[in-house]
Amino acid sequence: MSDSSSAPLFRLTVAAHTATSVSLHIVSVYGEQDVSFSWANESFVIKFLGFLLDPSAIAAIPDDPSGAIASIHTTVQRTGRSLSAKLHVEVAQSAWLGGVRARASRIKEGSWISDTVDILMESSYWEPIASGAAAKPIEDSGYSFLYLPRAAWSDMVETDPALFEVPAYPPREYTTRDVIVKPKTIPVDWIGRAVRILGGAGQTIDGGLFIDGRLVMVAQADSSGLKTVGFVGAHAIARLVPKDGRRSSKFTYAKVFDHVKARPISTRRDGEKIELAFRIPPGNRELLIRDKASVLHYLHQVLFQEDGCPMLKGVTSELEKALDDDAKRLGIKELGDVIARVADNYIADYTITYAPGKNLDTLSPAEVRAIVLADWPIAKLLITATHAKWITHLAEVGPNPVGTRAIRQ
Repeated sequence: MSDSSSAPLFRLTVAAHTATSVSLHIVSVYGEQDVSFSWANESFVIKFLGFLLDPSAIAAIPDDPSGAIASIHTTVQRTGRSLSAKLHVEVAQSAWLGGVRARASRIKEGSWISDTVDILMESSYWEPIASGAAAKPIEDSGYSFLYLPRAAWSDMVETDPALFEVPAYPPREYTTRDVIVKPKTIPVDWIGRAVRILGGAGQTIDGGLFIDGRLVMVAQADSSGLKTVGFVGAHAIARLVPKDGRRSSKFTYAKVFDHVKARPISTRRDGEKIELAFRIPPGNRELLIRDKASVLHYLHQVLFQEDGCPMLKGVTSELEKALDDDAKRLGIKELGDVIARVADNYIADYTITYAPGKNLDTLSPAEVRAIVLADWPIAKLLITATHAKWITHLAEVGPNPVGTRAIRQ
Protein backbone atom coordinates (compact mmCIF):
# COMPACT_ATOMS: atom_id res chain seq x y z
CA MET A 1 0.00 0.00 0.00
CA SER A 2 1.25 3.48 -0.75
CA ASP A 3 1.82 6.08 1.94
CA SER A 4 -0.39 9.04 1.08
CA SER A 5 1.52 11.29 3.47
CA SER A 6 4.57 11.12 1.18
CA ALA A 7 2.71 11.26 -2.15
CA PRO A 8 3.59 14.18 -4.46
CA LEU A 9 1.35 17.20 -3.95
CA PHE A 10 2.73 19.41 -6.74
CA ARG A 11 5.00 19.32 -9.74
CA LEU A 12 7.21 22.39 -9.91
CA THR A 13 9.47 23.45 -12.78
CA VAL A 14 11.92 26.37 -12.84
CA ALA A 15 11.44 27.95 -16.25
CA ALA A 16 14.14 30.59 -15.80
CA HIS A 17 15.99 32.45 -13.07
CA THR A 18 18.49 35.22 -12.40
CA ALA A 19 20.20 36.36 -9.21
CA THR A 20 17.04 38.11 -7.99
CA SER A 21 14.16 36.64 -10.02
CA VAL A 22 12.70 33.27 -10.88
CA SER A 23 9.89 32.03 -13.11
CA LEU A 24 8.04 28.96 -11.86
CA HIS A 25 5.43 26.61 -13.33
CA ILE A 26 3.43 24.80 -10.62
CA VAL A 27 0.86 22.05 -11.22
CA SER A 28 -1.39 20.57 -8.52
CA VAL A 29 -1.31 16.77 -8.71
CA TYR A 30 -4.72 16.15 -7.12
CA GLY A 31 -6.79 18.93 -8.57
CA GLU A 32 -8.26 22.19 -7.35
CA GLN A 33 -10.36 20.86 -4.49
CA ASP A 34 -7.21 19.63 -2.71
CA VAL A 35 -5.39 22.98 -2.87
CA SER A 36 -5.93 25.39 0.03
CA PHE A 37 -3.56 28.25 -0.61
CA SER A 38 -3.37 31.63 -2.29
CA TRP A 39 -1.07 31.58 -5.28
CA ALA A 40 -0.01 35.18 -4.61
CA ASN A 41 0.73 34.60 -0.93
CA GLU A 42 4.33 35.62 -0.15
CA SER A 43 4.94 32.93 2.43
CA PHE A 44 3.52 30.30 0.09
CA VAL A 45 5.96 31.40 -2.64
CA ILE A 46 8.85 31.30 -0.16
CA LYS A 47 7.87 27.74 0.70
CA PHE A 48 8.07 26.71 -2.95
CA LEU A 49 11.44 28.40 -3.34
CA GLY A 50 12.65 26.37 -0.40
CA PHE A 51 11.96 23.10 -2.20
CA LEU A 52 14.43 24.11 -4.89
CA LEU A 53 17.29 25.13 -2.62
CA ASP A 54 20.37 23.02 -2.05
CA PRO A 55 20.62 22.06 1.64
CA SER A 56 23.81 24.13 1.89
CA ALA A 57 21.88 27.24 0.82
CA ILE A 58 19.46 27.08 3.75
CA ALA A 59 22.03 28.60 6.14
CA ALA A 60 22.34 31.69 3.92
CA ILE A 61 18.62 32.52 4.09
CA PRO A 62 17.96 35.57 6.29
CA ASP A 63 16.41 34.77 9.66
CA ASP A 64 13.59 37.25 9.06
CA PRO A 65 11.75 36.55 5.79
CA SER A 66 9.64 39.72 5.99
CA GLY A 67 10.18 41.78 2.85
CA ALA A 68 11.90 38.90 1.06
CA ILE A 69 9.52 39.02 -1.91
CA ALA A 70 9.66 42.25 -3.90
CA SER A 71 6.88 41.32 -6.33
CA ILE A 72 4.80 38.40 -7.59
CA HIS A 73 3.09 38.16 -10.97
CA THR A 74 0.63 35.28 -11.22
CA THR A 75 -1.24 33.57 -14.04
CA VAL A 76 -3.60 30.81 -12.86
CA GLN A 77 -4.86 28.18 -15.31
CA ARG A 78 -7.64 25.63 -14.84
CA THR A 79 -8.28 22.66 -17.11
CA GLY A 80 -11.07 20.49 -15.71
CA ARG A 81 -9.98 19.54 -12.21
CA SER A 82 -6.34 20.43 -12.82
CA LEU A 83 -5.05 23.65 -11.35
CA SER A 84 -1.73 25.22 -12.31
CA ALA A 85 -0.01 28.56 -12.13
CA LYS A 86 2.87 30.46 -13.67
CA LEU A 87 4.66 32.69 -11.18
CA HIS A 88 7.32 35.31 -11.82
CA VAL A 89 8.91 36.26 -8.52
CA GLU A 90 11.29 39.13 -7.78
CA VAL A 91 13.20 38.88 -4.49
CA ALA A 92 14.75 41.67 -2.45
CA GLN A 93 17.95 39.73 -1.64
CA SER A 94 19.81 37.27 -3.84
CA ALA A 95 20.26 34.93 -0.84
CA TRP A 96 16.69 33.71 -1.35
CA LEU A 97 17.62 32.34 -4.78
CA GLY A 98 21.26 31.48 -4.19
CA GLY A 99 20.63 27.76 -4.14
CA VAL A 100 17.90 27.51 -6.77
CA ARG A 101 18.72 25.26 -9.71
CA ALA A 102 16.89 25.05 -13.02
CA ARG A 103 15.31 21.64 -12.50
CA ALA A 104 11.93 20.02 -11.99
CA SER A 105 10.78 18.85 -8.56
CA ARG A 106 8.01 16.68 -7.20
CA ILE A 107 7.08 18.29 -3.91
CA LYS A 108 6.10 15.93 -1.13
CA GLU A 109 4.32 16.82 2.09
CA GLY A 110 6.34 16.39 5.27
CA SER A 111 9.80 16.54 3.66
CA TRP A 112 12.63 18.00 5.75
CA ILE A 113 13.01 21.00 3.45
CA SER A 114 9.28 21.74 3.78
CA ASP A 115 9.51 21.69 7.56
CA THR A 116 12.62 23.90 7.52
CA VAL A 117 11.05 26.57 5.33
CA ASP A 118 7.82 26.41 7.35
CA ILE A 119 9.81 27.43 10.42
CA LEU A 120 11.52 30.25 8.53
CA MET A 121 8.21 31.57 7.23
CA GLU A 122 6.32 31.57 10.50
CA SER A 123 8.15 34.53 12.02
CA SER A 124 5.28 36.81 13.09
CA TYR A 125 5.23 35.73 16.73
CA TRP A 126 2.21 35.96 18.96
CA GLU A 127 2.42 37.72 22.27
CA PRO A 128 1.62 35.24 25.05
CA ILE A 129 -1.73 35.77 26.74
CA ALA A 130 -3.16 34.39 29.93
CA SER A 131 -3.96 30.70 29.57
CA GLY A 132 -7.25 29.22 30.63
CA ALA A 133 -10.91 29.55 29.79
CA ALA A 134 -12.60 32.80 28.84
CA ALA A 135 -13.90 34.94 31.69
CA LYS A 136 -17.48 34.35 30.57
CA PRO A 137 -19.00 30.97 29.64
CA ILE A 138 -19.32 30.21 25.94
CA GLU A 139 -22.69 31.48 24.82
CA ASP A 140 -25.27 29.24 23.21
CA SER A 141 -24.65 29.57 19.45
CA GLY A 142 -27.19 26.97 18.41
CA TYR A 143 -26.57 23.55 16.98
CA SER A 144 -23.81 24.36 14.49
CA PHE A 145 -21.06 23.56 16.97
CA LEU A 146 -20.14 20.78 19.35
CA TYR A 147 -19.08 21.55 22.92
CA LEU A 148 -16.30 19.26 24.05
CA PRO A 149 -14.40 19.12 27.33
CA ARG A 150 -10.63 19.45 27.59
CA ALA A 151 -10.46 15.84 28.81
CA ALA A 152 -11.51 14.58 25.38
CA TRP A 153 -8.00 15.36 24.05
CA SER A 154 -5.23 13.21 25.46
CA ASP A 155 -2.57 15.92 25.05
CA MET A 156 -4.41 18.71 26.91
CA VAL A 157 -3.20 20.11 30.24
CA GLU A 158 -5.12 21.73 33.07
CA THR A 159 -4.13 25.26 31.99
CA ASP A 160 -5.97 24.78 28.68
CA PRO A 161 -9.63 25.85 28.40
CA ALA A 162 -12.08 23.56 30.14
CA LEU A 163 -14.47 23.67 27.18
CA PHE A 164 -14.00 23.93 23.42
CA GLU A 165 -16.46 24.99 20.74
CA VAL A 166 -15.66 23.04 17.57
CA PRO A 167 -17.39 22.94 14.18
CA ALA A 168 -20.01 20.24 13.76
CA TYR A 169 -19.97 20.54 9.95
CA PRO A 170 -17.28 20.66 7.23
CA PRO A 171 -15.39 23.97 6.71
CA ARG A 172 -17.46 24.92 3.65
CA GLU A 173 -20.51 25.30 5.91
CA TYR A 174 -18.96 28.26 7.78
CA THR A 175 -17.90 31.79 7.09
CA THR A 176 -16.04 34.29 9.30
CA ARG A 177 -16.50 37.58 11.13
CA ASP A 178 -14.41 39.84 13.37
CA VAL A 179 -11.29 39.23 11.30
CA ILE A 180 -7.98 40.29 12.88
CA VAL A 181 -5.15 40.63 10.35
CA LYS A 182 -1.60 39.96 11.61
CA PRO A 183 -2.68 40.02 15.24
CA LYS A 184 -0.23 40.53 18.06
CA THR A 185 -2.74 39.70 20.79
CA ILE A 186 -5.95 37.70 20.87
CA PRO A 187 -9.13 38.71 22.71
CA VAL A 188 -9.31 36.70 25.92
CA ASP A 189 -12.96 35.83 25.35
CA TRP A 190 -12.03 34.09 22.08
CA ILE A 191 -10.20 31.37 23.95
CA GLY A 192 -12.16 28.12 23.56
CA ARG A 193 -14.34 29.56 20.81
CA ALA A 194 -14.49 28.28 17.22
CA VAL A 195 -12.16 30.24 14.94
CA ARG A 196 -10.54 30.04 11.50
CA ILE A 197 -6.82 30.73 11.27
CA LEU A 198 -4.96 31.66 8.08
CA GLY A 199 -1.46 30.23 8.31
CA GLY A 200 1.82 31.43 6.90
CA ALA A 201 1.62 29.26 3.78
CA GLY A 202 -1.97 30.27 2.96
CA GLN A 203 -3.62 27.23 4.53
CA THR A 204 -6.56 27.55 6.91
CA ILE A 205 -7.53 25.53 9.97
CA ASP A 206 -10.77 25.59 11.95
CA GLY A 207 -11.34 24.61 15.56
CA GLY A 208 -11.54 25.69 19.19
CA LEU A 209 -8.85 28.25 19.97
CA PHE A 210 -6.18 27.98 22.66
CA ILE A 211 -2.63 29.22 23.23
CA ASP A 212 0.41 27.10 24.03
CA GLY A 213 3.32 29.41 24.78
CA ARG A 214 3.98 31.17 21.48
CA LEU A 215 1.89 28.71 19.49
CA VAL A 216 -1.64 29.59 18.46
CA MET A 217 -3.54 26.30 18.41
CA VAL A 218 -6.94 24.88 17.61
CA ALA A 219 -8.58 21.76 19.01
CA GLN A 220 -10.29 19.73 16.30
CA ALA A 221 -12.70 16.80 16.21
CA ASP A 222 -13.84 15.04 13.06
CA SER A 223 -14.29 11.56 11.60
CA SER A 224 -10.53 10.93 11.74
CA GLY A 225 -10.33 11.60 15.47
CA LEU A 226 -9.39 14.38 17.88
CA LYS A 227 -6.20 16.37 17.43
CA THR A 228 -4.57 19.74 18.06
CA VAL A 229 -2.78 21.74 15.36
CA GLY A 230 -1.41 25.24 15.13
CA PHE A 231 1.22 27.75 14.04
CA VAL A 232 4.07 29.75 15.48
CA GLY A 233 2.45 32.69 13.72
CA ALA A 234 -0.47 33.40 11.42
CA HIS A 235 -1.60 36.02 8.94
CA ALA A 236 -5.17 36.32 10.21
CA ILE A 237 -7.64 34.91 12.69
CA ALA A 238 -11.43 35.23 12.69
CA ARG A 239 -14.47 33.99 14.55
CA LEU A 240 -16.22 31.12 12.81
CA VAL A 241 -19.95 31.50 12.07
CA PRO A 242 -22.31 29.12 10.26
CA LYS A 243 -23.62 29.96 6.82
CA ASP A 244 -27.33 30.16 6.13
CA GLY A 245 -29.01 27.46 4.10
CA ARG A 246 -29.09 23.72 3.88
CA ARG A 247 -26.31 21.78 5.63
CA SER A 248 -24.47 18.57 4.92
CA SER A 249 -24.25 15.72 7.45
CA LYS A 250 -23.50 16.79 11.00
CA PHE A 251 -20.69 15.30 13.04
CA THR A 252 -22.26 13.89 16.21
CA TYR A 253 -21.20 13.58 19.83
CA ALA A 254 -21.59 9.81 19.47
CA LYS A 255 -18.96 9.80 16.71
CA VAL A 256 -16.64 12.19 18.57
CA PHE A 257 -16.51 10.06 21.69
CA ASP A 258 -15.86 6.91 19.66
CA HIS A 259 -12.29 8.27 19.56
CA VAL A 260 -12.08 8.85 23.33
CA LYS A 261 -11.19 5.99 25.64
CA ALA A 262 -12.50 5.37 29.15
CA ARG A 263 -9.74 6.14 31.66
CA PRO A 264 -9.00 3.95 34.67
CA ILE A 265 -9.31 5.67 38.03
CA SER A 266 -9.06 2.85 40.58
CA THR A 267 -8.26 -0.83 41.02
CA ARG A 268 -9.39 -3.13 43.83
CA ARG A 269 -8.25 -6.73 43.99
CA ASP A 270 -9.35 -9.58 46.24
CA GLY A 271 -7.80 -12.94 45.40
CA GLU A 272 -8.94 -14.05 41.96
CA LYS A 273 -11.31 -11.06 41.65
CA ILE A 274 -10.39 -7.58 40.49
CA GLU A 275 -12.63 -4.53 40.09
CA LEU A 276 -11.55 -1.77 37.69
CA ALA A 277 -13.29 1.60 37.72
CA PHE A 278 -13.21 3.87 34.66
CA ARG A 279 -14.29 7.40 33.88
CA ILE A 280 -16.28 6.81 30.71
CA PRO A 281 -16.89 9.58 28.12
CA PRO A 282 -20.21 11.36 28.66
CA GLY A 283 -23.29 10.26 26.78
CA ASN A 284 -25.02 6.92 26.75
CA ARG A 285 -21.90 4.76 26.21
CA GLU A 286 -20.49 1.35 27.10
CA LEU A 287 -17.04 -0.24 27.28
CA LEU A 288 -15.79 -2.19 24.27
CA ILE A 289 -15.90 -5.42 26.26
CA ARG A 290 -18.54 -7.86 25.08
CA ASP A 291 -17.46 -11.35 26.16
CA LYS A 292 -14.85 -13.36 28.09
CA ALA A 293 -12.47 -13.26 25.13
CA SER A 294 -12.42 -9.44 25.12
CA VAL A 295 -11.86 -9.44 28.90
CA LEU A 296 -8.89 -11.78 28.47
CA HIS A 297 -7.54 -9.68 25.60
CA TYR A 298 -7.72 -6.60 27.82
CA LEU A 299 -5.86 -8.34 30.65
CA HIS A 300 -3.11 -9.29 28.20
CA GLN A 301 -2.80 -5.98 26.37
CA VAL A 302 -2.21 -3.97 29.57
CA LEU A 303 1.29 -5.45 29.45
CA PHE A 304 2.08 -3.47 26.31
CA GLN A 305 2.11 0.09 25.06
CA GLU A 306 0.25 1.08 21.91
CA ASP A 307 3.40 0.55 19.81
CA GLY A 308 3.71 -3.04 21.06
CA CYS A 309 6.63 -2.39 23.41
CA PRO A 310 6.44 -3.79 26.95
CA MET A 311 4.79 -1.41 29.41
CA LEU A 312 7.56 -1.95 31.99
CA LYS A 313 10.94 -3.47 31.22
CA GLY A 314 11.54 -6.71 33.08
CA VAL A 315 7.90 -7.29 34.05
CA THR A 316 6.97 -10.93 33.62
CA SER A 317 3.45 -12.27 33.56
CA GLU A 318 2.09 -15.74 34.20
CA LEU A 319 -0.73 -14.86 31.81
CA GLU A 320 1.62 -14.03 28.93
CA LYS A 321 3.62 -17.23 29.46
CA ALA A 322 0.47 -19.37 29.58
CA LEU A 323 -0.95 -17.82 26.39
CA ASP A 324 2.36 -18.45 24.61
CA ASP A 325 2.14 -22.09 25.67
CA ASP A 326 -1.46 -22.27 24.43
CA ALA A 327 -0.43 -20.88 21.03
CA LYS A 328 2.27 -23.54 20.68
CA ARG A 329 -0.05 -26.31 21.83
CA LEU A 330 -2.82 -25.29 19.44
CA GLY A 331 -0.49 -24.45 16.57
CA ILE A 332 -2.08 -21.00 16.21
CA LYS A 333 0.00 -17.88 15.54
CA GLU A 334 -2.63 -15.14 15.85
CA LEU A 335 -3.13 -14.07 19.46
CA GLY A 336 -6.77 -13.17 18.89
CA ASP A 337 -7.53 -16.67 17.62
CA VAL A 338 -5.77 -18.21 20.61
CA ILE A 339 -7.71 -16.05 23.08
CA ALA A 340 -11.03 -16.93 21.44
CA ARG A 341 -10.27 -20.63 21.98
CA VAL A 342 -9.03 -20.52 25.58
CA ALA A 343 -10.87 -17.59 27.24
CA ASP A 344 -12.92 -19.90 29.50
CA ASN A 345 -9.69 -21.32 30.94
CA TYR A 346 -8.75 -17.91 32.35
CA ILE A 347 -11.98 -15.95 32.90
CA ALA A 348 -14.63 -17.48 35.15
CA ASP A 349 -17.02 -14.54 34.97
CA TYR A 350 -17.27 -10.77 34.53
CA THR A 351 -19.86 -8.02 35.08
CA ILE A 352 -20.00 -4.36 34.06
CA THR A 353 -22.09 -1.71 35.78
CA TYR A 354 -22.82 1.73 34.39
CA ALA A 355 -24.22 4.99 35.66
CA PRO A 356 -27.27 6.06 33.64
CA GLY A 357 -26.43 8.34 30.72
CA LYS A 358 -28.19 10.52 28.15
CA ASN A 359 -27.87 10.73 24.37
CA LEU A 360 -26.01 14.04 23.95
CA ASP A 361 -27.17 14.43 20.36
CA THR A 362 -30.78 14.86 21.53
CA LEU A 363 -29.98 17.62 24.04
CA SER A 364 -29.66 21.39 23.78
CA PRO A 365 -26.17 22.97 23.69
CA ALA A 366 -26.68 24.28 27.22
CA GLU A 367 -27.60 20.82 28.52
CA VAL A 368 -24.59 19.28 26.74
CA ARG A 369 -22.16 21.82 28.23
CA ALA A 370 -23.40 21.07 31.73
CA ILE A 371 -22.93 17.32 31.25
CA VAL A 372 -19.50 17.35 29.59
CA LEU A 373 -18.06 19.77 32.15
CA ALA A 374 -19.23 17.66 35.08
CA ASP A 375 -17.33 14.60 36.31
CA TRP A 376 -17.56 11.87 33.70
CA PRO A 377 -19.74 8.88 34.67
CA ILE A 378 -18.11 5.81 36.20
CA ALA A 379 -18.19 2.31 34.73
CA LYS A 380 -17.04 -0.64 36.86
CA LEU A 381 -15.64 -3.85 35.42
CA LEU A 382 -15.54 -6.78 37.87
CA ILE A 383 -13.44 -9.71 36.61
CA THR A 384 -13.35 -13.12 38.25
CA ALA A 385 -10.34 -15.08 37.03
CA THR A 386 -9.99 -18.84 37.28
CA HIS A 387 -6.74 -18.25 39.22
CA ALA A 388 -5.27 -15.19 40.94
CA LYS A 389 -2.02 -15.50 38.95
CA TRP A 390 -3.79 -14.39 35.77
CA ILE A 391 -4.34 -10.88 37.21
CA THR A 392 -1.29 -10.29 39.44
CA HIS A 393 0.53 -8.29 36.73
CA LEU A 394 -2.01 -5.48 37.07
CA ALA A 395 -0.41 -4.57 40.39
CA GLU A 396 2.85 -3.74 38.55
CA VAL A 397 1.72 -2.16 35.28
CA GLY A 398 -1.73 -0.83 36.20
CA PRO A 399 -4.84 -0.91 33.98
CA ASN A 400 -5.02 0.64 30.50
CA PRO A 401 -7.69 2.91 29.04
CA VAL A 402 -10.37 1.02 27.12
CA GLY A 403 -12.42 1.99 24.09
CA THR A 404 -16.13 2.81 24.23
CA ARG A 405 -19.11 2.89 21.91
CA ALA A 406 -22.53 4.51 21.93
CA ILE A 407 -25.30 2.29 23.24
CA ARG A 408 -27.95 1.79 20.57
CA GLN A 409 -31.21 3.40 21.53
